[in-house]
Amino acid sequence: MKKYARKSIFVFVLIVLLLALTVSVAAAKGNASGGMYHTVSYGETLYSIGRYYGVNPHAIARANNLYNPD
Repeated sequence: MKKYARKSIFVFVLIVLLLALTVSVAAAKGNASGGMYHTVSYGETLYSIGRYYGVNPHAIARANNLYNPD
């Protein structure tokens, strides 16, 4: 019985990890596809927006045709 319970727990943990990986990969693809919108609030910078989304501020500038990212 213990052997069966350990195997079941192992399979369950493996499935949870695979699902978490799938979700994180899907989220990363969604951000990279350019389908993301952000309304800039007063005081926000490309740097702060980039940190929030985990994107390089220069990539945000390029994607938005900003010649001077400052």
